[in-house]
Amino acid sequence: MQIFNSTLQEFAQDPKRNSEPVWVFHGTTQEAIDKIMYEGFKVGGTEGIPVRQGRSNGAGIYTSLRSDGALHQETKRVILCKALKGFTSTVTTLNVPHDSVNPHGGHVFVFREPRLILPVYVIHFT
Repeated sequence: MQIFNSTLQEFAQDPKRNSEPVWVFHGTTQEAIDKIMYEGFKVGGTEGIPVRQGRSNGAGIYTSLRSDGALHQETKRVILCKALKGFTSTVTTLNVPHDSVNPHGGHVFVFREPRLILPVYVIHFT
């Protein structure tokens, strides 16, 4: 939480970055949920973390503004997170600096760094 709050303060000082927290959902396996809630997020493909959802929008933590867009079909659970969009791009071009990607302006957001997203609650759908 301390890293997230420091990032929030950093973004608040930069008028080019959106520092307004948003609520997003992240779906994953139960094993990953336990690790995320205890250790925080990590980007798939780094630190021995497998890439679970592909990389169609580049490396990062894939989330959705909608719970049904993130619901893990096997566990029926999602993590509700606070996130900082910062500078958001709608394209994944690597030569454009950005903190998050919102492909095609839809409900999906990909956060490039773990410091941009804070796991808060686990929601279990029955």
